[in-house]
Amino acid sequence: AFVFLIEAELLKDYKEVLSKIVNRYDLALESINEERLASLKKKEISSLINGCDSITRLARNYLTYILDGNDFFSLIDVVKEITIEDLKETFNKYMKDAKYAYALLKGEKND
Repeated sequence: AFVFLIEAELLKDYKEVLSKIVNRYDLALESINEERLASLKKKEISSLINGCDSITRLARNYLTYILDGNDFFSLIDVVKEITIEDLKETFNKYMKDAKYAYALLKGEKND
Protein backbone atom coordinates (compact mmCIF):
# COMPACT_ATOMS: atom_id res chain seq x y z
CA ALA A 1 0.00 0.00 0.00
CA PHE A 2 1.09 3.55 -0.63
CA VAL A 3 0.86 6.00 2.24
CA PHE A 4 1.58 9.72 2.15
CA LEU A 5 2.23 11.75 5.28
CA ILE A 6 1.40 15.42 4.95
CA GLU A 7 2.22 18.30 7.30
CA ALA A 8 -1.16 20.03 7.44
CA GLU A 9 0.15 23.37 8.67
CA LEU A 10 2.65 23.65 5.82
CA LEU A 11 0.43 22.33 3.07
CA LYS A 12 -3.13 23.62 2.95
CA ASP A 13 -4.09 22.18 -0.44
CA TYR A 14 -2.88 18.63 0.14
CA LYS A 15 -5.39 17.02 -2.24
CA GLU A 16 -3.95 18.99 -5.15
CA VAL A 17 -0.43 17.89 -4.17
CA LEU A 18 -1.50 14.25 -3.97
CA SER A 19 -3.07 14.59 -7.40
CA LYS A 20 0.17 16.05 -8.77
CA ILE A 21 2.20 13.20 -7.28
CA VAL A 22 -0.05 10.59 -8.86
CA ASN A 23 0.02 12.42 -12.21
CA ARG A 24 3.82 12.61 -12.07
CA TYR A 25 4.07 8.84 -11.55
CA ASP A 26 1.54 8.32 -14.33
CA LEU A 27 3.61 10.40 -16.76
CA ALA A 28 6.83 8.64 -15.75
CA LEU A 29 5.21 5.28 -16.26
CA GLU A 30 3.89 6.22 -19.69
CA SER A 31 7.39 7.11 -20.88
CA ILE A 32 9.26 4.13 -19.39
CA ASN A 33 11.00 1.83 -21.83
CA GLU A 34 12.85 -1.48 -21.53
CA GLU A 35 16.24 0.23 -21.20
CA ARG A 36 15.06 2.42 -18.31
CA LEU A 37 13.37 -0.55 -16.64
CA ALA A 38 16.60 -2.58 -16.89
CA SER A 39 18.48 0.29 -15.21
CA LEU A 40 15.91 0.48 -12.40
CA LYS A 41 16.11 -3.28 -11.89
CA LYS A 42 19.91 -3.12 -11.60
CA LYS A 43 19.61 -0.41 -8.95
CA GLU A 44 17.06 -2.43 -6.97
CA ILE A 45 19.17 -5.59 -7.18
CA SER A 46 22.19 -3.60 -6.05
CA SER A 47 20.20 -2.30 -3.11
CA LEU A 48 19.16 -5.84 -2.14
CA ILE A 49 22.76 -7.04 -2.31
CA ASN A 50 23.98 -4.04 -0.30
CA GLY A 51 21.49 -5.06 2.35
CA CYS A 52 23.64 -8.13 2.96
CA ASP A 53 26.87 -6.30 3.84
CA SER A 54 26.75 -7.31 7.50
CA ILE A 55 25.21 -10.17 9.43
CA THR A 56 22.99 -7.71 11.31
CA ARG A 57 21.56 -6.13 8.16
CA LEU A 58 21.17 -9.52 6.51
CA ALA A 59 19.24 -10.85 9.52
CA ARG A 60 17.06 -7.71 9.71
CA ASN A 61 16.26 -7.81 5.98
CA TYR A 62 15.61 -11.54 6.05
CA LEU A 63 13.23 -11.22 9.00
CA THR A 64 11.45 -8.20 7.50
CA TYR A 65 10.70 -10.04 4.28
CA ILE A 66 9.95 -13.44 5.82
CA LEU A 67 7.44 -11.88 8.22
CA ASP A 68 5.65 -10.43 5.19
CA GLY A 69 5.55 -13.89 3.62
CA ASN A 70 8.35 -13.28 1.12
CA ASP A 71 11.60 -15.16 0.64
CA PHE A 72 14.39 -12.58 0.86
CA PHE A 73 16.79 -14.85 -1.03
CA SER A 74 14.52 -15.07 -4.08
CA LEU A 75 13.84 -11.35 -4.36
CA ILE A 76 16.57 -10.83 -6.96
CA ASP A 77 14.82 -13.35 -9.23
CA VAL A 78 11.50 -11.61 -8.60
CA VAL A 79 12.97 -8.21 -9.53
CA LYS A 80 14.47 -9.66 -12.72
CA GLU A 81 11.01 -10.83 -13.82
CA ILE A 82 9.20 -7.49 -13.41
CA THR A 83 7.80 -6.11 -16.66
CA ILE A 84 6.53 -2.71 -17.72
CA GLU A 85 3.05 -4.22 -17.77
CA ASP A 86 3.51 -5.27 -14.12
CA LEU A 87 4.41 -1.71 -13.17
CA LYS A 88 1.39 -0.28 -14.99
CA GLU A 89 -0.95 -2.84 -13.47
CA THR A 90 0.32 -2.11 -9.96
CA PHE A 91 0.10 1.64 -10.51
CA ASN A 92 -3.47 1.38 -11.75
CA LYS A 93 -4.42 -0.93 -8.89
CA TYR A 94 -3.05 1.21 -6.05
CA MET A 95 -2.60 4.77 -7.28
CA LYS A 96 -4.72 5.62 -10.28
CA ASP A 97 -8.11 5.77 -8.59
CA ALA A 98 -6.87 7.19 -5.28
CA LYS A 99 -6.50 3.77 -3.68
CA TYR A 100 -3.84 5.01 -1.31
CA ALA A 101 -3.85 6.32 2.22
CA TYR A 102 -2.76 9.67 3.50
CA ALA A 103 -2.43 11.12 6.94
CA LEU A 104 -2.52 14.77 7.91
CA LEU A 105 0.00 15.63 10.58
CA LYS A 106 -0.72 18.60 12.77
CA GLY A 107 2.16 19.79 14.91
CA GLU A 108 2.10 22.01 17.92
CA LYS A 109 3.30 25.55 17.51
CA ASN A 110 6.40 26.42 19.49
CA ASP A 111 6.61 30.06 20.55
